[in-house]
Amino acid sequence: MIGAMPDHGRLGRVLLGLAAALVLVAMLLTVQGLRRHPQHRTRLVAGPPAAAVDPAGCPIGARCRAGATAPPAMLAAILRVFPNSVLAGVTGVSEAATGRPYRVVVRVLLDPSSTLTLTAQRLPGGPSNDPAIAESSVRSHTDLSGNLLIDSTEQRLISAGQPGCSVSIEVTAPPNYRFLDPLTQRLSADPAVQLTP
Repeated sequence: MIGAMPDHGRLGRVLLGLAAALVLVAMLLTVQGLRRHPQHRTRLVAGPPAAAVDPAGCPIGARCRAGATAPPAMLAAILRVFPNSVLAGVTGVSEAATGRPYRVVVRVLLDPSSTLTLTAQRLPGGPSNDPAIAESSVRSHTDLSGNLLIDSTEQRLISAGQPGCSVSIEVTAPPNYRFLDPLTQRLSADPAVQLTP
């Protein structure tokens, strides 16, 4: 009769093996779950639809034309602050029907090795502007000996105007150039360089 009884030892070993495999799978899933990188969520905050512009600076849905003119008062303001500057180029995007500018970019040479780029933007119906922003950076490279060489320094100042309007001034100069903080701030504060809504 002993031979007629089922072999509980063999069944026990199979169940024990199955339980061990399940515990191993559970541990691996737990470890993998702990190793997952945290999720990063990005929230995009958009202004009113009228504030959207295409890459040229024309508000979406508006009819625009490109040109190479700047308001005379803007050019005069630049010359008041930088009397020795030389106009290097002007580009702009204007409302097709009225000719009022949406974006004007003026580039001047302060001297043979330094440039100033002023970008004035107007977005009808645009949001209120943030406070002024001042940034500076350097462009550099490493020579074959491993020395860090500074090629140029850059300064950027963004000033808010009326809602939907702002001016960005960027100066690129050699590394030994003394930055023109007071002059660029004076220029950015001049109402003549701001476009009006």
